[in-house]
Amino acid sequence: MTQNKHFGTRVVGGWKMPHPSTRPINPPLYQSTSYIYDDLDAYMEGGSEAMLGQGGRFFYSRTGNPTTAMFEHKIAELEGAARAVAFASGMAAISTALLGLLKTGDRIVAHSKMYSASDTLFGEYLPQWGIKVDLADLTDPRQLKKALSRPAKVLFIETPANPLVEIIDIPEAAKLAKAAGATVVVDSTWAGPYLMKPLELGADLVAASSTKYISGHDDALGGYVAGPADLVAQVDNYMLVLGGAMSPTHALYTMRGLRTLHIRMDRHGANALEVAQFLESHPKIKKVWYPGLKSHPQHHVAKKIMTGWSGMIAFWVRGGAEQARALLNSLEVCNVAVSLGDACTLIEHPATMTHITVDKERRDRLGITDNMIRLSVGLEDARDLVRDLDRALMRI
Repeated sequence: MTQNKHFGTRVVGGWKMPHPSTRPINPPLYQSTSYIYDDLDAYMEGGSEAMLGQGGRFFYSRTGNPTTAMFEHKIAELEGAARAVAFASGMAAISTALLGLLKTGDRIVAHSKMYSASDTLFGEYLPQWGIKVDLADLTDPRQLKKALSRPAKVLFIETPANPLVEIIDIPEAAKLAKAAGATVVVDSTWAGPYLMKPLELGADLVAASSTKYISGHDDALGGYVAGPADLVAQVDNYMLVLGGAMSPTHALYTMRGLRTLHIRMDRHGANALEVAQFLESHPKIKKVWYPGLKSHPQHHVAKKIMTGWSGMIAFWVRGGAEQARALLNSLEVCNVAVSLGDACTLIEHPATMTHITVDKERRDRLGITDNMIRLSVGLEDARDLVRDLDRALMRI
């Protein structure tokens, strides 16, 4: 019956309670770090080392917590996965997943333009551990095919990609990856399970930062990995040792936000399309990349793999750093801040904020120029957002 229900019905209710005899409307918070057993036999049956990697290990909250488990069950359901494991952040989820899949001497292929922390992971840390990293423009079918023309252990896809909002053809990439013997991992933070189903599109694992749209209220850090039970168990075993478990408090806050995911994503998308259309028509804007615009270079791919456009926009003002700074300094409704997916609109200048640690030559090569702005459109009235941006653009 569950799979026949629409997304909105499934996301609002149907929580899997740790104790079926109690049925509160809201998920309960289990704050304890440890759990008492009646005796050693009960511990050995329900919480022993033999249960590691199997879920439901409620003896120490790094290995399992009832509140966090409820979030994991719900995410697995929404992603169409057999199992999910929750992490303290999106980067904890991504890095642990890759460490669980890779070893020294393995080769990983990834998109050349991605989130700054992921870029550091691939550019500095993985090579230090003897892992061969090949970065390519995976939006280009020729580069995609070339990158996967020889064996690889993992293909890592971030789409829509941060911060340029580039879209990668997951089904085509997955087909080539399977031929190369690669496990496909997709970071779908910018879309989430409401707008995109990576596992249905050919991915083996989906990873995301639940801090963003899943939570949606800028008050809970978290991330997750979802997929087949055996692969998720492999990742989970690494999490148990590395220790990046999600806090039960953050799991509770995230579940509260998750209940309105579908409603929020519809509004984020509608607002963002209106703002993107305004920016595209403005004489002081050089270029706008938003998947919902026909001018986006991968608009046709976005229509193929997504059911909506999300709230993320990249645009370039005419001029340079001075004009970008003047724009951000003149805003009143839009909030200058990093992160994304919040109820309120967040705007940032990647070159001096999220990507300040990336050298200028590489930023330019990635398209993160001094005149680039990244906008996470919130739930305000779109007319006020347009008015705010228009007023600020008049001052540059």
